[in-house]
Amino acid sequence: MFLPRIPYSSKPIIRIENSEEVPFEKGVELFVEGQLEKYNLEERNWYSHGYNYYANIILGKRILLDVIPNIRDISQFLEDTSIRRHVLYRGARPGSIEPDKIKHVVRDTLGIKTIIDLRGKLIFEDSYLTKDEILSRSVIWKYYTPTFENESIDNYIEERKDLEHYKIENDREQVYNDVKTLILLNSIDYRQPIKLENEKSKELSSDDNQSISPFCLNCMRRYKGMEFESSGKHSNVEEIILRKRKEAMIPRIISYNYHLFKLISPKLAEKWYVNKYLELRTMGGVYYDIAIFDSKTICRALKVITVSIPPILLHGNLGKDRVGVVIAILLSILGVGEEFIIRDYCASESGLLSITEAIEAEVEHFPDSAKDSNPEYIRYFLSKMKEEFGNMNAYLDLIGFDASWRYKLCSKFKIVPDTNSN
Repeated sequence: MFLPRIPYSSKPIIRIENSEEVPFEKGVELFVEGQLEKYNLEERNWYSHGYNYYANIILGKRILLDVIPNIRDISQFLEDTSIRRHVLYRGARPGSIEPDKIKHVVRDTLGIKTIIDLRGKLIFEDSYLTKDEILSRSVIWKYYTPTFENESIDNYIEERKDLEHYKIENDREQVYNDVKTLILLNSIDYRQPIKLENEKSKELSSDDNQSISPFCLNCMRRYKGMEFESSGKHSNVEEIILRKRKEAMIPRIISYNYHLFKLISPKLAEKWYVNKYLELRTMGGVYYDIAIFDSKTICRALKVITVSIPPILLHGNLGKDRVGVVIAILLSILGVGEEFIIRDYCASESGLLSITEAIEAEVEHFPDSAKDSNPEYIRYFLSKMKEEFGNMNAYLDLIGFDASWRYKLCSKFKIVPDTNSN
């Protein structure tokens, strides 16, 4: 979420040829042991599952990680066999200098029918992309029809909300299943303080005669669609969320300094602000900010996942922060225990090994927390959500993903036992 501007190219970390001296299984074991040495015993418990999984991909010379770093099925590390596989994948942004590789992995190997890109309209701006990324984008768009305006996405959701797409995946003969879609959801850009585009926030700030607008973290300047779904049943929805936002304001002096630095050097201002922001929040706090400042996007993402034809690929830039929040919430809805949510989150540490150099280059001046997938980050997020809202369902009710939507989502992912079988 902090790293949209630098290209990456996957490089093999280690090559262990199959031989009598070093069998493949032994090579995987040695690789995992070497990677886990940098963690303490408790951390190894969280990271070992991811390293074992990705070691088999890296050492197996497969092209999955070359095209989609950090790719995995969201059910990969669950012990609960009642969760369907091959419905939702999470990962970093797809990319390759070889168009055939993208087509082979995304369309043919994984069979992806729906791509959800949390970078949103940012991918239309060529100045943010390298030539390789522009090429990759054109290949994706050749096979997947982009849908990106808020109204279009809402219409997409409305048209499909009563269809049982969790059953369609087993019927390969249906022509409708050949339709492939790319959904572009706009997310917050945390590299700068952006003011709230909401009249209600001005009303709430009138008690101290100072507008809170310039000092709240909010959405990208390109995106003004931060309205909330509300109804008579939840007439105070916006007030509750805005109160949470107000409580999470950054100090005014930081925003002032950011704009002063920006006059000298926008790049310097961005780096300074991200450092200050992460010092105040930590990554766990950033994830909570995503939940309260970007709740509309989270709600849309969950609804799009619910109504779309599987297999689905959900990705952002690196697939660990924004994607991590959405997946943590989704797994909570499915009743997955916190232990397995943390295990899945920590797997991004190993899932991004092949692009370590690119990450290091971009976050050179940022705190280490900007690149880590520490279990404490997602644990703090889950704890904070419980502290602020009581439970995840209460938060979901507020943002518009109510019980009826949660039922549809569970129906899509959960395998119902056949009571008629002997």
